[in-house]
Amino acid sequence: MFLRGNLTSSIMRAAVDDDVIAVSPCRSSGLPPIAVKPPQWFTPDQAQRILDGLAPAWRTMCPLGF
Repeated sequence: MFLRGNLTSSIMRAAVDDDVIAVSPCRSSGLPPIAVKPPQWFTPDQAQRILDGLAPAWRTMCPLGF
């Protein structure tokens, strides 16, 4: 929702800047706030179970992502 609203607002702002339209219809539209969720991390046991299920070639690279 936010990305679409932000994109639409940007397009309308550019149209006003280019004198294509007089006023942006997005000027006073309030978008809902974005809910910020805390990051979720794998526990060491979860990470180990994931690593155990991977092919050996991937087991050396994936710990960097954890």
